[in-house]
Amino acid sequence: MITDLPQKLATFKRGVCFMECLDRCVAKHELVANYDALHGMKLSQKGLSIDLVIGCAAGRADDEIEGFIEFCCEQIFQRFGI
Repeated sequence: MITDLPQKLATFKRGVCFMECLDRCVAKHELVANYDALHGMKLSQKGLSIDLVIGCAAGRADDEIEGFIEFCCEQIFQRFGI
């Protein structure tokens, strides 16, 4: 479980909150499908939505969603504006 998720979601970088970044990542179906292909997951088939991400924040998520959140943070948000 991502123990620092609430803090992580509230993080800002160059005027953008990680929650906003994550919301946009979730909305990009092609990104989710490519993540699935690279990691052998099926998030795009589960209908990944902000509701599932919120479920993760509430402690109800599975490892696949947690992995996607970490991917978005490390590979997209942390590189934002480089």
